[in-house]
Amino acid sequence: MGADEVINYKENPEWHKEVKALTSGRGVDHVIEIGGGGTMAQSVKSVYLTGEISLIGTMAAGDPLINLNMLLTTATTIRVIAAGHRGHQQAMNNAVAFHKLRPIIDSVFPFNEAPEAYRYYLKGQYQGKVVVSMA
Repeated sequence: MGADEVINYKENPEWHKEVKALTSGRGVDHVIEIGGGGTMAQSVKSVYLTGEISLIGTMAAGDPLINLNMLLTTATTIRVIAAGHRGHQQAMNNAVAFHKLRPIIDSVFPFNEAPEAYRYYLKGQYQGKVVVSMA
């Protein structure tokens, strides 16, 4: 999917240590945070001193509170990425079409199997999009 390294957070619950090891102790420049409260502390520990965390979701279970003292030890920027309005969606779709981008599809379920698709999604073992087809 384009990543140089992949760290499974279920196999490595303290995955920030693996990030630091892979970057010779430096940390990464940018974290795309989709876990929210369940993973934010790990993201803060993984990012370089002046790095950035883009918060786009809250998928992981966990305490949504973060230790503010941890944030005071870094100059990390935390940026919330919102979905935007219809114009943003149209601009994104135009860019996707223009650049001929194709999402990675893990599986496609027909509409009448939507409950099965949801159960599959909840297992969290997919690589890419789980699609429910209306056709």
